[in-house]
Formats: sequence, C-alpha cells, structure tokens
Amino acid sequence: AFLLHMTVEEGIIALSSYSVKHDLKLALSFTSNIEDLKMKPPQVFSKISALIGELTAMYKPVESPGYLIECFSSVTSKVARRFRTYSESCDLDNICCWMSLLNRPIGCGKSALQSTYGDPAPTSASAILVHSCIQNVIYSYVKTFENAALPVNESVSAFLSNTTEVPNENREMVLLWQRLREEQQDLTCIRLIIDHCWSQKIVTPTFMENQSVNKFLTQCIKDFLKKLFRLRNFDLELALSLLHYFNKEDALAFLVEETQSVGYNYQRLTAISQLALTYCDVNKIDKFTNKFKKHHVSCKWAKKLNELGLPYKDAFKDTDSEHKQLISKLISLPSITIPLLKEFCLDMYFDQQECLMMYLEYLLLNWQPDMHITDVSSSGEKVMVVKNSRQELLQQCRAILLQLGIKAVKSEHGVVSWSESVQNGLCNLWNKVNYYYYEVYYVLADLYQKVLAQPVAIQQIHSYQTMLEFLQAYTRISSPSETEQEQWFQVFPNTNHLPPISNYRLPFIPFFVKEPPWGILKPELSLKTYKIWYDIIPNLGLDRDMLCTLTIQRLSSDQLAGGSKDKSGWRLQACNNSVLQDIQECVRHIRNQEMASAALYYVVNHMPPGADQMAAAKLCYLQAETWILQDASDKAKAGFAKVQKKYLTVCTSHILHSSGLGKPEYLELVLHPQELIFALYDDISILQRRTGTLSHCPDINAVVSAIGQLHRVNVVGIQQELLSEWLYPPDSPPLDNSCDDITQTIAAIHNGSTTPSDNNSIIRACYVLESMELVTAAKYLVSYTGDLESRPTAVRLRALQCLCTIATADIVINTTGRTLNDIKGNMQNLMFISELEKLGLVWSVKGFENCDKEDVVRILLMKGSPHAVQLAAAMGCVFKLVNVHYWDQTLQLMTSYGMVEELVIVLPELTHLCHLLNSHIFNGAWDCALITPLQKAEYPLSEDSGRRVQRSLEMLYCCPIPRQVNLPLILEHCQRLD
Repeated sequence: AFLLHMTVEEGIIALSSYSVKHDLKLALSFTSNIEDLKMKPPQVFSKISALIGELTAMYKPVESPGYLIECFSSVTSKVARRFRTYSESCDLDNICCWMSLLNRPIGCGKSALQSTYGDPAPTSASAILVHSCIQNVIYSYVKTFENAALPVNESVSAFLSNTTEVPNENREMVLLWQRLREEQQDLTCIRLIIDHCWSQKIVTPTFMENQSVNKFLTQCIKDFLKKLFRLRNFDLELALSLLHYFNKEDALAFLVEETQSVGYNYQRLTAISQLALTYCDVNKIDKFTNKFKKHHVSCKWAKKLNELGLPYKDAFKDTDSEHKQLISKLISLPSITIPLLKEFCLDMYFDQQECLMMYLEYLLLNWQPDMHITDVSSSGEKVMVVKNSRQELLQQCRAILLQLGIKAVKSEHGVVSWSESVQNGLCNLWNKVNYYYYEVYYVLADLYQKVLAQPVAIQQIHSYQTMLEFLQAYTRISSPSETEQEQWFQVFPNTNHLPPISNYRLPFIPFFVKEPPWGILKPELSLKTYKIWYDIIPNLGLDRDMLCTLTIQRLSSDQLAGGSKDKSGWRLQACNNSVLQDIQECVRHIRNQEMASAALYYVVNHMPPGADQMAAAKLCYLQAETWILQDASDKAKAGFAKVQKKYLTVCTSHILHSSGLGKPEYLELVLHPQELIFALYDDISILQRRTGTLSHCPDINAVVSAIGQLHRVNVVGIQQELLSEWLYPPDSPPLDNSCDDITQTIAAIHNGSTTPSDNNSIIRACYVLESMELVTAAKYLVSYTGDLESRPTAVRLRALQCLCTIATADIVINTTGRTLNDIKGNMQNLMFISELEKLGLVWSVKGFENCDKEDVVRILLMKGSPHAVQLAAAMGCVFKLVNVHYWDQTLQLMTSYGMVEELVIVLPELTHLCHLLNSHIFNGAWDCALITPLQKAEYPLSEDSGRRVQRSLEMLYCCPIPRQVNLPLILEHCQRLD
C-alpha cells in the first residue's frame, strides 16, 4: 500500500531496496529500469546511494558478481549523465551508451539478438578479484559525492568508514584484470575495466588519456570477440555491443582482418560475417556489405555441404565453372531437393534454368534399374523384371519441368511456349540415354510432349512410346553381337562392358542405329517370333517383306536340319516337314515375288541335302514360276533360270541318291539329262543284275523315267538311239577280239539257248526294252529282224536275240509269225552269216541255208586264222559234220593255237565219232585241253587257276581215250600243285 503514495521512480527504487534482502536477482531486475528514470539528479542520488549501500552490504565475494556489475554500470552511468554538475565534462557517455547494449539492442529486434554468452562460474580466487575491483569502483564513485551538499545514506557512510581506500594505480588494476582473464572471466573483466574507467573519469577528467588502460581494454575486447567467434553458439548481441566500442573504421578493419585470418573455417567466418552484416546494417554502412554477404553465403553453403558430406571448401569458389562442378556434386546426392538447388542458385547467382536442366539430365542419365532375375522351371528360361518403376523418376522429372515452366510464356490461346534452350536440352538427351533403359525413354517422351508444340514431333513421340511398350514386354532371344558392343563403346567410351540388362533387352532401336536396324532385329527373328514384330515394324520404317525374308535367312543349318545329328550324306527320307510348313507360311506374307523367291532359294541352299532340300527346291521353283508370270523382265527371267537350275540339280541328285546311283560321275551330269541317261544305261549294275552278283540292283529305267519327266526330255528317243547303237555291232572289231564271242556263241547254241549270256550290248538293250510294254518292244525288235537286206546281219541277229530274251513264247510267235524252232534255226544262220561277214565271206540267209556246209568249213580252214578256225569248229558242231579230214585239220589248228577253251567245248561233242579215236591229232587235242591248264597253274592256285585245274581233272573222267593221254605228266603237275 505504501507504493500508492510514491512516484513510479520512487516505487521502483523502493521495490529494489525491499527485495534486495530476499532476492538479489529480483532486486537487480528492478534496478535495471532505473536508467529510464526522469527524476532530478539530487533526489536520485540520495536514493541510489542508499540502494548501492544495501547492494554492497548484501554482496558476498562467493556469489556471482555479474548482476551487481550490470546493475551498478547501468544505474551509475544513467545517474552520472543526469547529474549535470559532474557530467558536463565527462566523455564517457559513449561508453555508458555502449554498456546499455548489454540489456537493450540498438536497431535490432529482441528475437534476432538474444544474449547467450556468460562467463564460466567464478572460482574463489576470481570472486575475490572481482570484489576488489567493485570495491574500488564503488569507493571512487561514492567518495566523489562525500562532501557534496547531498544527503548520504547511512549504509553508504558505513561503507566509506569501513572501507580502506582502494589503490587506483592502473598498473595494479591491469594486473587484477589480467588475472581475471586468466580465470576465463573475460566479460566480467571488460565490464569492470569500463566501470573503472568511468569512475576514474568522474574523479580525473583526463583519465581517458591513459593509453595503457585503453590499449589493454582494446586488446581485451578484440580477444574476447575472437573467443566469441570460436564458440559453437555465437552471441551476436554481445559481440555487436562489444564491436561498438570501436569507431567505424577500426571496427570494419578488425572485421576484414578477421575474415582473412580464419581462411576456410566456415564456423568462425559465419560468426564474423553475421556480425559484420549486422554492424553494417545498424550503422547504415554499404561499403563492405556485399563482401560480407558473400562470405556469409559461402559459410552458409560450407555448412550445408559439410552436412551433406561434400567438401565444404567448394562453397568458397567463385567462378561459374566451379559452381557448375559443385552443382554436379549436389545433384548426385540422393537427398538433394529442388528447393535446395534453387536456393543455391539464388545465393550464388547461378542460372536456375541451367541448374535444373543439369539436375534433369543427371536423373535421366544416371537412373539404374533394380533388376531381378528368376528362372522359369517349366521352360528353363530366365526372366528379368525391373522392380523400380518409372513413376518415381517421372514424378521427379515432372517436378523439375514444373519449375522450368515458371518462365515459360503462355500465348493467348493457352499454348505454353517453352524456351529454346529447354527444348534443345531435352532433344540432346535422347541420344545420351542408355539404350537399354526403356523407363528413361518413357519419361523423356512424357516430358517432350509437354514441351514440344510441333504436331509432327509429337506424333513421332507417340510412335516411340508404342515401340517402348512393345520392347518392354519383349524378352531378348540372342546375345549382344560384336557390332552392338562396338557401337556401345563408341557412344559410351568410358564403360568397360555392356550393362547386364542388355542380355534381356534390345537397344532402343531408333537411337541406336541410324540406318535400318536389321542388324539388331535379324538375330531376334525366328519362325516362332517373326509375327510378334508385325505391328511394330511400321514404327521403325520397315516393311513386312524384309522382315519375313530376314526371318528365313536367319535360319541356321541346324534348324533346317530339323534336329538330325546326321548332317553328312544325302538324306533319303524327309525329317523336317514342320519347318518347311512354317517356312511356307512365312513366305506367304511376302508380297514381293522376287524377295519370296530369294528367301526360298536361301532355304534350298542351306537345307541339308536330301528329301527336305528337294521339297524346298520344289517350293522355290513354284514361287519362281509365280514371279515370272507376273514379271517378264530380264531380271525375273535371270532369277527364274537360277532357281530352275537349282531345282533341277537338287531333284535330279535326289533321284540318283534314292536309287543308290549318287556317284560323282553321275552327279556331275545332273544338268545334262541326255548325257546322264546315256551314262546311266552304261552302268555296270545292268550287267551285274544279269549275273546275280548284286543283291540290290538300282531300277535305272525308273530313274531315267523320273529324270526325263523332270527335265522334260524325250526318253523314248534316247532309248531308241541307244538301242540302235547296241543292236549294231562295233565297227570292224579286231578278229582276235571276237574269238571269245564265238566260243561263247558255240556254247550257247550247244546248250539250246537263244542268246549269249555275256553279250553286254544285248544285255543293256534288253534292259532298256524292259521299260517298254512287251508288245511294243517286240514289234520294235521285229522291225529289225525282217529280211531286209539293207540291215546288217548282225543287227538282225541281235534284235532277234533281244526279242527272245524279253518276250514270252506267245508274244514271240505272234509278233514274228514263226515257230520257236524256226526262230532258233534262223538265229543260228544269222550268227554264222554275221561271223562269216567279219571274215569277208558274204552269204544271204537263203544262200547260207541252201549251201554245203562242208564247203564253207573248207573255205574257213583254208583261211587258217584263229577266228576262221573257231567258226569252222562251231559250224562242225552245229551242223553235225563227220568228215575226219576236216576235223583233223580243225583240231590240229586249234591245238596249234592253244585254244583250250574251245577244245573243252568241242572235244566232248566228237566222242561219238569213233573213227577219230585212233587219230593222233585227236589224242594231241585232248592232251592240250587237259595238260595246258595244269602247266600254266602256279602254287598257290588263284581262283581262276583252281577252276581251270578242277575242270581238267573232271574232263579226264569223260575222256574217251584215257590210255592215250599223257597221264604221268598230268600226275606230275598234280603233285607239284598239291
């Protein structure tokens, strides 16, 4: 209630005096407001003196002196300035104003400047030092008013009487202050120094001229500021108050010097630049503002970079290129955000659009797929799945584009016009993206549609998106080729290998190759996959004809072989019908007849030789026929001729191989059908089938028929030409060479046969005739057997022999109009006439039938040649001649010529001629027939020699004159050969 009768000022002092005994902090808080009192000095002094006395009485050295010093400095400075009698000559007003900054900032809001620094808790030694300094100050202050005409409070009088005079020697005080600094009581020390200076100024107006104290104070403030700069929590309010002790020039010089001394210590430089900017703002200084702002921004980003794990020194670099390098590091951080990049550009005066484009490029070019490979148990294939979808990347890029679009211009029609640099930047990214990362291309396409305005370009982007959807759903079949790897290293030279995803994905074709991408597509094409590409190839600017053509050309020999392990030799059976059907289906999709023909021609050339190749050749030939019907150009004709040649080659070869006739000499003639047919009818198998030496004989007639039908050759004309050749005997053969033929003829006639068994020409002619109808063949031969004198006798003979060989008895009788005996007699006559003609003896058939055969034999013996002798012996046997004279002469000549084979045939036929048994010529003939094979034989016996020796021994049993033959010589040779 007593406060109601006081003024505000008196009430504050009263409250302070009342509370000082109970709560020192509360009392000091009251006294802190005394500086704003409007009381007159005399009254104030009286009351303040009393308060100071009470404060001094309550103060103990062990307590913190901070509040007491603060209160004392505030109150006394304000009182001194109000007490004009003592303050007119005082120059410490600035100091007092500076001291007020400790509690009230100048030109700054309370929220911005809050004092946080405090000296450490004082030790007992530092508390005593502080107490001594305060006593000195109070004593000087109170002593000044001791003799004044002012009321003095009793507590003050008691203080003066109980306190010995404190020495004022500056040297001693400096030592005290120095000890306080050593005790880390820097702020306390500075306050005490200032209060000391103020109190001394009251007593001695010239005190400020003392340079030692002033110098010490200046150094203390600088050192204390440096200490504040090093603190983790910088006390800007305190530092700003301290900095105001200096004049502007000295303060700025100190700040500049400190910025240079700390180097890249961004924590200290942050405090310095913050203090400098605040000081310049309070004092309206513009000279160094930009420089300190630059330091402050650099420190700000040095701290951010350090927190982000980047070299903080990069924040102090100045050039755009260095800032660009720093941005490259920033955008590589996973935690980077667009606001942070924009803040950097704003602080560093870097082009925001360029920065965002760099960030966009980094996101697109450094995106990596999260690949997961799984095995499909059913097929054994590996399936690749990308777990990280493109949505996250798309959202990031859209956010960047949104920031870039802030500067885009919108037209009257609402169309946004993007800057050329943004458009060009996006366009350039197309060719930098990893070809296998479809997700990135998706994002680029989305961005591009928002930026581009040209309808044509947008349509192209839609085409790309369609292609990307196809490729993403498609799994690669082939491994990357060498060409693909080389091109990758050209575009990305800093890589060592293709990305792993390339084993499962094709490169995004439009930006991987500049020419038609068949080199990439071809390894992917197969008869099972080519239809998958039908819908997408228009987007690549490709056509279906080429796609199907490459699909067929992609077929390997293994695929065309149908999995058969036997790839050598000619395959007689088709084993790849399914592949041929698939190929035929693929070719149906090729509209260009030339390309279709070429595709099938490729199949024919690469199909394993055999039935499958022949089937492919037929398909190719039919296709070529379609081509030539639609196109009569020279190119089409040339192509058809090429296909036809291949078709005939393959089909003819297959016909030969199917019949076991795939011999090199025949295969060389596959394109010469007439020569081939001639060669086939000359094959040894025709003769071997006659003798039965082959278990399987090729059906050459069927082969010739197939070849003739294939090549459209007149087979009948060729056969007739061959028959004419075979029915005519060789021109003028040597007589010695015909001896064996006569011998065989003699044996055949003797055995009742109508044709010799080993006449090659007749055998071949008979085989050819077997390919015709029997009646037709018989009529053809009868045309040769007539009595036309224009035909050689040998031809008529051969034709008759062939007729008897191939035709049945009924057909022979019907076609010739003769009996079999007549035919046999006619054949004998023709044979002898033919042989006589070789010797220059000409008879007609009728003339020979009616002539005396002994006369003919006499003529032959007169010639005396081996051929004539053989023919004479044959006629003698056939016509049953018994004239001993002729037989003696014939046997003598045969023995002299060593005709063992002929003797073996003739001698048994003469055993019924008893009048020859006593003839020595007859005996000599038997010795020649029996002993000559034994004499010529050598041990060990060959197969032929053994046969002849055995035949000689067998003849010995049927010899009609065993006593006349040289049995001892026979026995001797037998012993030699045993």
